Amino acid sequence: MGLFNWLKKPKPNVDIKDEQPNSSNLYTQMEEVQPQKIQTIGNVVDCCEQMVEVNHQMQEMRQEYEVVTSYLTDIQKIERIPELEKEKIERAARNICVYTKEREKYKTKDSNLTNTQRSIMEKQENSIANELKNMKKNEIYNGVIKGDLQHLEGEKGVLRYEQEEIMAKQEFLKKMSIAMVVLVVSIIALLAAISLAFQKSMVIPYLLTIVMAALTETYIFLEENKNRKELKLLDRKRHKAIMLLNKVKIKYVNNMSLLEYSYEKYDVSSFAELEYIWKQYLGEKEKESKYAKHTDKINQAKEILLEELNEYQLFDREVWGHQALAIIDKREMVEVRHRLNVRRQKLRDNLDYNAKTYTKNKQEIFDFMDENKQMQEEIRDILRNYSLEL
Repeated sequence: MGLFNWLKKPKPNVDIKDEQPNSSNLYTQMEEVQPQKIQTIGNVVDCCEQMVEVNHQMQEMRQEYEVVTSYLTDIQKIERIPELEKEKIERAARNICVYTKEREKYKTKDSNLTNTQRSIMEKQENSIANELKNMKKNEIYNGVIKGDLQHLEGEKGVLRYEQEEIMAKQEFLKKMSIAMVVLVVSIIALLAAISLAFQKSMVIPYLLTIVMAALTETYIFLEENKNRKELKLLDRKRHKAIMLLNKVKIKYVNNMSLLEYSYEKYDVSSFAELEYIWKQYLGEKEKESKYAKHTDKINQAKEILLEELNEYQLFDREVWGHQALAIIDKREMVEVRHRLNVRRQKLRDNLDYNAKTYTKNKQEIFDFMDENKQMQEEIRDILRNYSLEL
């Protein structure tokens, strides 16, 4: 994950413009920040916590991936049914479509749901309430993470501005020092010329000039030393801010992955939209209870369809009662397969990303153990506390 790479290599020199090394001699002289024991333990704990979190997410994604794959397998099984055996299935599916179309005539004309939205609500009806809760929580958390990112970016900018100011002071002090040397040399030369020309003693002017130069150079030296210390402190703060920023960015990516998958699954762009669609669906469903006759016909046709599909050992027969059109319309079946493939690909991408994140954290722990051999047993204890093995 790269959160703690600064522990494994020397501090880079600071460049005000592009933050690349060799910006000035002052930065090349900065001391390398040595990691403390408590920092190492904290970094290992952070890695473990992220590994546990990523592992939990991957388990949930694998389960969902298996479900989506099972739906795709069901499509293959249905497409392989011989034509003679498929007639009864298509007849039942056709009846479902016909009765569903008839029922549409009795629905309120001001329905705000599309057929796709309604189909999704019907298929996910048992899980919508929990999904709404999780989506709202993730969106709120996403806002918190964005706030953290903005705060850290702002802090990073402030540190960069302070570094620029100090570097400007250093440059001014350098010019001031050169100017003082030139001035002192000029004054001494002038005093020497006057002494030779008028045969007068210039001891006091010489002393005053030397005292002035000494006081000025002392001030310059003290200011430069103070600025160097401040630059070192700012460098430490900047690296800490970058480390925290990278950590928050990873949380943001993981949370956004979960949100984007939920949005894709329910074909929405926000919690508010899903909540609105869900409320509309509940309202329309209540109205439809008045048309029990047509609903009963549909249910009867679904029962026949499920009974016909029973012998083909499908993962989920009931879902075909909600998408019967796909059984009699190849174009609709292609669309169903496409949506499932999109969902599965998104899950695969998320699994790959989390696997890489897990591996990076694992490698960082290896690196910590290599760099802190005296702490290897303590690190192993931490791993055991999180039930992790390297």
